[in-house]
Amino acid sequence: MKFLNRLFSEKKREVVLTAPASGVAVPLCQVNDPAFGQEMLGKGIALLPQDGCICSPCDGVVTLMFETGHAVTVTAENGAQVLLHIGLETVGLQGEGFVKKVQQGQAVKAGQPLLEVDLEKLSALGFDTITPIVICNSAEFEEIAAVTHGAVQQGSALLRVW
Repeated sequence: MKFLNRLFSEKKREVVLTAPASGVAVPLCQVNDPAFGQEMLGKGIALLPQDGCICSPCDGVVTLMFETGHAVTVTAENGAQVLLHIGLETVGLQGEGFVKKVQQGQAVKAGQPLLEVDLEKLSALGFDTITPIVICNSAEFEEIAAVTHGAVQQGSALLRVW
């Protein structure tokens, strides 16, 4: 069925997601949170960000911007629902340390800033800043594969979804 959907879909089915910030890309299983590390929320990758400007990993639409700014979902042109969750348990900060740069419903381009986060503040408060990047509707895609692991620059290829 997935093959037929790809064959007859008018949407471009393959998309390469780029690193939303410079940092170190690691497998999702290294995230110390079962919802992410055990892929309960979907397949993906994680990033240990080195700078606080979190950019869109693809062209798409901001379909969910959490009020607290700790997480955002961008729906890519191929329909992939890309969740970026900045840090673990950061919802408890109630927006402290986060500045939203876009609004829900806004069209965005790859590399466009989505939010700013004060990584030093999060670390000083004891929060893990690892940032899971998850395809929430993973089952709708034939494959989701990491393009690279290790040091990455913002905008470099990170994850292939098709």
